[in-house]
Amino acid sequence: MLQLAEVLIREVAAIGHGDGVRLTLMCDVLRYLARYPEQYHHPFEHAALWRLADRGLLARAVAEALDFEQRALRYRGAGLLEQIQAARAGAPLPRRTMVAATDQYAVALREHVDHEERVLLPLLGEYFVPEDWNEIARAVAPGIGRGDAARVAGYFRRLLASIADRTACGCTTSAEGFKQSRRLQELRPEVRS
Repeated sequence: MLQLAEVLIREVAAIGHGDGVRLTLMCDVLRYLARYPEQYHHPFEHAALWRLADRGLLARAVAEALDFEQRALRYRGAGLLEQIQAARAGAPLPRRTMVAATDQYAVALREHVDHEERVLLPLLGEYFVPEDWNEIARAVAPGIGRGDAARVAGYFRRLLASIADRTACGCTTSAEGFKQSRRLQELRPEVRS
């Protein structure tokens, strides 16, 4: 996710050098960043976060802050995607506005990932056992929708591969096998129904 945020920053920086910005690429990156986590990462993270808080292993204020960060990212990402789509359709979008919105989104994403890695992931590694993940998966799976999960996962794999082809960001290498996040996946055993 951070590599993709860097792609956005590089694309916006290209405007300052007189290069054309690849709005289609930016839309694709934002679609991935906004939709993939919402569908596959955040439902698991949300359930795990509140399970820790309910057990008294994570302060409710910290859980609320992480939850708020996710909502703020969703809002910023959606707003930035709307701006870029409008610019792609021909609406004027001042460089300063695009740069500011992209920077704000990238900074918020970096801060959220850092916060998760400092606070949430160590607790999950220490206190969660396979049964915790199995229970969360059973609770979250209906919301993800098993019926078309393969089709949707295929769409995201193709979208990420397309982004990687156009940017040489290395995203597909680091994202291969990605289900929640790379570190979260290492902590979580394969879920069995």
